[in-house]
Amino acid sequence: MKISLETTPIYQLMIAGSGAWSRNSFVQSNNWSYCLNPVILNEIDNAVQEVRRNAKTLHNVMEKSFFISSFKEAAIKVLQELKTGCGFVVLQGLPAEKYTDDEICMVYWSLSHFLGIRLVQNLQEDRLYSVFDKGYSQDDLASKSGVRGTQTRAPLDLHTDSAPLFRNQSVDVVAMFVLRPAKSGGDSLLISAQALHNIILEKFPKLLERLYQPYYFDRRAELQPGESPITLLAPIFSYQDYLRIRYSKIRILKGYEAEGLPIDSSVTESIEMLESVIQQNHLIMNLQLNRGEMLLVNNHFVLHGRTAFEDDLHPEKKRHLMRIWLSFNP
Repeated sequence: MKISLETTPIYQLMIAGSGAWSRNSFVQSNNWSYCLNPVILNEIDNAVQEVRRNAKTLHNVMEKSFFISSFKEAAIKVLQELKTGCGFVVLQGLPAEKYTDDEICMVYWSLSHFLGIRLVQNLQEDRLYSVFDKGYSQDDLASKSGVRGTQTRAPLDLHTDSAPLFRNQSVDVVAMFVLRPAKSGGDSLLISAQALHNIILEKFPKLLERLYQPYYFDRRAELQPGESPITLLAPIFSYQDYLRIRYSKIRILKGYEAEGLPIDSSVTESIEMLESVIQQNHLIMNLQLNRGEMLLVNNHFVLHGRTAFEDDLHPEKKRHLMRIWLSFNP
């Protein structure tokens, strides 16, 4: 089965503003960082103490969140930065040493209430998704259907996320918070699609035209039991009020494989060009997140990835992140 998304006319102007950033844009600015203030932290601590007194579990809190009302005003600023600013924010300042893994999950599950609608991420209907190495290799990503990069220690190429098609939902924000960082590596990588678009418009205008035309994307990792294989036919770039990008190199390559179609020269040339621009180090923001910190990324105009990492030999010390997908409130 094939699902198609509409294309749009090519946006022919250079994009200005804080969303068209490179790494050097943040040498004297950290507007992407938001430190939870003492009022919010105090309310969080009181809520966690209440959870402990009543012996509530993470499942209890996910069913009926405690609301950190003092975060509501901060959430407005965070959303503004995500929507019209640089497109990513790191929430910092949570004294993670005071809380268990489940309590940190409770905190960020509750804070996310003010940031959007929490989406189902897989067939198991998880809205809070564990990201850790399950022993798969980088080769498994290319050769095995259903294996996700989040289940490996391999580097993750810069990409955007997509919700299961049968949910008919859009992932507006990818939110990830750290329970345990890796022994080494595992840095978060970000790049601005607006900056990419500007470079391509200036240097590769003919190939930019191809990026506004459809590509096949593999979606076999998101099938319901008994469902026929699905591919998505969609452009990489589109422009509706603002620039949007949908991109995953491996999902495009596997999309053509799933359709049984050869990858023609226009696909190869445009993807190789896009990858060459993406690999320009001065465009990439590298973040090392600590336990208790949360990264939020606008999934429409910021691509995210990860460096390879080495885990501790002790299972309880292995790298572990949790992910929430959000859709902006109407």
